[in-house]
Amino acid sequence: MTVTSHAHPTAEAIVEASPQEWREETSWWTRMWTSASTAKAVSAESALLSRFLLNSSYSLRRVAVEVNNFGTQHINSLIVSPPEHVKHVHAKEASDDVPIVMTHGFGSGLAMFYRNLEDLSTRSGRRVYAVDWLGMGRSSRADYPARTSSRDLWGLWKKAGPDEVDPEQLNYFLDSLEAWRKEMGIERMHLLGHSWGGYLSTRYAQKYPERVKTLTLASPFGVADRHAEAAPVAPEGEAKMNPKSLPLAARAMLRFWEWNYTPQYIIRMMGPWASDKAHSAVDRRFGDTMTADEKRLVCDYLLNLALLAPAGEYSLHAFASILTSPKFGLYAREPLRKIISFTDIPTSFIYGDADWMYNPQVLAIVDRNQKAVSHHTIPGAGHHVYLDQPHLFNNCFLSHIAQLTPTIDSVPTPAASYVS
Repeated sequence: MTVTSHAHPTAEAIVEASPQEWREETSWWTRMWTSASTAKAVSAESALLSRFLLNSSYSLRRVAVEVNNFGTQHINSLIVSPPEHVKHVHAKEASDDVPIVMTHGFGSGLAMFYRNLEDLSTRSGRRVYAVDWLGMGRSSRADYPARTSSRDLWGLWKKAGPDEVDPEQLNYFLDSLEAWRKEMGIERMHLLGHSWGGYLSTRYAQKYPERVKTLTLASPFGVADRHAEAAPVAPEGEAKMNPKSLPLAARAMLRFWEWNYTPQYIIRMMGPWASDKAHSAVDRRFGDTMTADEKRLVCDYLLNLALLAPAGEYSLHAFASILTSPKFGLYAREPLRKIISFTDIPTSFIYGDADWMYNPQVLAIVDRNQKAVSHHTIPGAGHHVYLDQPHLFNNCFLSHIAQLTPTIDSVPTPAASYVS
């Protein structure tokens, strides 16, 4: 493993793949077909971080952990420390030193928080960690367990039901994050998760509540309980919608879903055409909110992650199901509504005002658990709310954790910053 210093001497990042990563390398055929490799993923991550983390001390490394049923694995970890003068000021006022831990969404990685990391660390005076989930990003690509669960009364293996998540498939992520926490010596954390990471962070907080001081869910997946969705009333004698009545594209999606194909699989199959398609998608999504160089760095990073060996991506089918009725959509098998409605952990939902992931059931959760749960909307932002409006997002997040430690996080949050 090679470590290099960038523009400032306190920034260290891995610029060559470790021996463990080479052993987990994707097949030679995929590398040849897509022109992707672990080395390119490492380089893309390092380039993105070194371009935007200019004023903070940070280190990037893969942390070895022991995970139940999976042995020794490596969790890709970024640690950002506040400047010395900030640490000195906050040390006089701090009533705790609970760090911030950030987790990414599906198909993403820790470097996508590049617009948030430095500001959060500097303004809060806290150490900020960002991690790649096991089987995703640049963490170990441990084989994802098949969808089977406990034995039945006859001693035979049975599959998890349509409204159940196999415990082993869930613990693949939760136990590896817990093992990472122990290895890093973190007692408690302010845990923040985006999208898929929001779902997994909630499940982690459910299993290890004593380790989570606050929970922040940025446009999380899996909020809605599909059984609580209002079913449309069909005219008398009219049959309910069935898959055959769906458009061809939707039917094809259902078929691929049944075969457990993932978006990353489609990208790998595109081979040499994947890069152009990915750059076009990034350009359409972020438009003039990013410079051409920034969009190139983001695209290179996400594309190379997508083309690595498949592993954690198979959790898409494990945790979610596509429903055609009462309305077509992707729902969590075990929705967050059933968990957060009864949590004691201070929890904040943050969405963009143009966020396709938003579901109005969030309001029912807040109404049911007003003591612990809050909801905020960031103007001018979509699903990647942390990236679309980083300053407003950081304001909202720091305000949330400041409610418990006001002497540390005296962050101004004027009414124009975000809408509650």
